[in-house]
Parts: sequence; C-alpha cells; structure tokens
Amino acid sequence: MNNISISIAKYTALEVVHNRLLWIVAMGAGAAIGAGFFGYALAITESQETQTAFMSYMLRLGSMFIVCLIVVNTMSRELNDKSLDMLLSLAITRSTYYFGKLVGFSSIIFFIVVIYGTCMLITAELQDVFIWSVSLFCELFLVLCFSLLCVLSLKQVPMVIIIVVAFYLLSRSINAAVLMMNNSLLNTDSFANTLMMNMLHGISFLLPDLSGFTRSDWLIYNNTQWNELGSIALQTLIYSVLLISASLIDFYRKNI
Repeated sequence: MNNISISIAKYTALEVVHNRLLWIVAMGAGAAIGAGFFGYALAITESQETQTAFMSYMLRLGSMFIVCLIVVNTMSRELNDKSLDMLLSLAITRSTYYFGKLVGFSSIIFFIVVIYGTCMLITAELQDVFIWSVSLFCELFLVLCFSLLCVLSLKQVPMVIIIVVAFYLLSRSINAAVLMMNNSLLNTDSFANTLMMNMLHGISFLLPDLSGFTRSDWLIYNNTQWNELGSIALQTLIYSVLLISASLIDFYRKNI
C-alpha cells in the first residue's frame, strides 16, 4: 500500500458515504429488528431464539445485497463516465488502483459489520456477537472480491448482480445439496444421478463453504468456539487470494 492507494481508498469510502450509505444501512438494520420482533411475537415457544434467528438472517442477507450493490454501482459508474481512464492516464498502476478500491470498500464493510453487530447485542451475548461479526466481515469480504472480479470482467450491471447473488446463494447451499444427493433414499445407479453427484461435488470443491460462516446457531445457543474462526480465516485467505489474482490478471489484460 502506497500513498496513492490510501488516497483512492479514502475517496472511495467518502463517495459511498455521500451516496446515502447511512440511510441504506439504517433501513437494513430497522428491517432486521422489525423482522426480529415479528418473529418474537409469532413464536409460541423459544421467542427470543426465534427473534435472534430472524434478525441474524436478515442482517446477513441484507449486508450481502448492500455490499454487492455498492461495489457494482460505484465501479460501473467509474467505468461508464471514463473516470477510470483518466486515473490510469496518470502515473498510477492498475494494481495501485485496484488495492485502493479494495481497501476503501473493506472499510465500508467494517462499518456495516460494526453497526449490524451492535444490533445483534439486543438478543445475543457479546462474545457470540463478536465471533459472528468477524465471520460476517470475512463473508462480505469474499463477496466484495467476487463483485470486483465480475464488474471488471463484465459490462452488464444486471448480469453482474445476478452472478454475484447466485455465487453467494450457491456457496451457502451447495453442501446441503450434496448431502441431499448422498441420501440413501435418493441414491441410484443411474447415469443422470451419478453425473449430477459428480457435478455437485466438483462445484462444492471450487466454491467456499459459506454455510460455515456467520451461523445463526452461534447466537441462539451460545455455542461459539474461537477455533471455528481458524477455518473461516483460512478459507477467506485462500479464496480472496484467488479472486484478487484473477481480478488483477483480467484487469491488466483489458484495453482501457
């Protein structure tokens, strides 16, 4: 990181804040808290646990959409109004620009995680919320890296958003799909079933296991373990390095 990257990161964060980030984050937090109280009123037993589950799910999903839309909207605007061309015409390398953007968006993610982690203190313990928040930051950082890769590679904004959301949902559910296919009741020797199982195993090998990130049961049953952050950090490191490398390779080969 040099001074130019720090300046790019600073102005990226300021631009996002000036584009009513606070209102978006506040509306997401308000919707999650409202959903939590709705679950609390709806549940016959374990009302607080239901409230915690509703809130954590809404905050996790909402933060993913916020990060995706912020990154895609900011980057696509710079690509369309030729701001990126102007910056790269100066004595700025593409890696300097990229890492400046990455750090700037990461600071926004940190802000979102702090706000949403504070919201979870309404129903959960501090230690559980801290581990949940660290895991949420890692999860959103992977979404950030993948969003940057897609927005630098593709020009259609709706397509980028669809791909990022699909990547997230598939990463959250691929292990459940594999377990369902491995169920003895569904297990047959047909060619189609074998092909489907091999495809699912291949996809699960390529994607991060986001089902182990930011789990609601940590907050509901107070069963968080510090060592669980180790596997989360390792997955985040491996996949973020791969995504950042792919983004830089594609970024450098483009004629801008």
